[in-house]
Order: sequence, then structure tokens, then C-alpha cells
Amino acid sequence: MEINTNLSMTDLESIQRHKNIEEFENALTVLINKYSMENLCDTPDYILAQFLVTCLQNYSHAVNRRDNWYGFKPFDSKIINKPESGGGNNDE
Repeated sequence: MEINTNLSMTDLESIQRHKNIEEFENALTVLINKYSMENLCDTPDYILAQFLVTCLQNYSHAVNRRDNWYGFKPFDSKIINKPESGGGNNDE
């Protein structure tokens, strides 16, 4: 069996993103346990951590879909770009 060692940048970014998510989930599990937050709902810390990571991933997906629907990219809004003229609220 031959193993492909030629990974594209997208593949490498995907691997790194997965590694970061995995590390974050592990750190979140430790944090939940440290503060005994699992006792609030009688659910193991690692299940709560998985749930919260999934919530973040789903929210990110929803934001991307919303941005695509409106047709703008992140940080491309009037809130970020300060108005050229001074003073007052220039809502359109």
C-alpha cells in the first residue's frame, strides 16, 4: 500500500485546524472539571466540552451562511469602517 505524502496547503490547514479544535476541547474539558461545572447538569465534563465545541462550530457555519446570504465578507460592515465625516450617527 502506497501512502500519499504530498499534502496540499488546504490539507495541512485542515489538519492544523482539527488539532487546534482537539486541543481546545481537551483544555475545555479540564476547565469544566476544574470548576466542577459538570455537577450543574450531572453530565460528564468531556460531553459538555464536546457539546460546546459543536455549538461554536455550528454558530460559525450559521454566520458564514448569513454572510453569504447578505453577500458580504467578515469585517466588511459599516460598523467597522468609521464614517469619513465627523460627528453624529449616520445611519442609512
